[in-house]
Amino acid sequence: MRTDRHPDGLPGLTGVLKARVQAANELYKVTCNLVEFCLLHKKYFSVENPGRSFMWLTKPFARLIQKFPLNEVLFHHCRYGSSRRKLTKFLYNIPTFQQLELMCDNQHQHEPWGQDPSGHWRTAEETTYPWGLCKAIAAKLALQLQADGITCSPPVFALQEASLQTMRASTDLQPRRGLPPMVPEFKQVLKHPHSHRLPPLARKLSTHHGGFRREYK
Repeated sequence: MRTDRHPDGLPGLTGVLKARVQAANELYKVTCNLVEFCLLHKKYFSVENPGRSFMWLTKPFARLIQKFPLNEVLFHHCRYGSSRRKLTKFLYNIPTFQQLELMCDNQHQHEPWGQDPSGHWRTAEETTYPWGLCKAIAAKLALQLQADGITCSPPVFALQEASLQTMRASTDLQPRRGLPPMVPEFKQVLKHPHSHRLPPLARKLSTHHGGFRREYK
């Protein structure tokens, strides 16, 4: 019902297919309105959908990322305990969420997609987040709130993660996230147009959508 050329829906749709596309587009519009509300009121938000979803190309989201400087992060569920290589994308304004990026290294086996022997689509088995991903999201959010000076009672696993990072720093082990490294991991960090090929030996650290920067007081 959608393509890269027609992310808002193929022309000529009728009946149930047209109604489904219109309903989804209305939901996308409402979602973007909520995101803008959060930005205007300095509230955290995160929008999730499959990494290759046409939703990200629809008019509401195209307008949103042109209007505000937002960030995105991608990760594969198999790195968080799932048996399948499902790609998910977050559009967010929570700084610690960039640390959720974990891409499959192809060093393990994956369960197949398609239909199972009973005829059910296996995609339905991946609608629930793996526990490892749930813990990671909760920990990152709790740690961000603490960094903002908000008093809260983070879950035990969030405290364990923070404690582990502190131990690494105090024993001269390079922390991978959360704490600033004692030895810089990169020679230099530069801005690079996302549409251009990365130079040799370069690595993308984050993706920043262009737009008009606004200051809210």
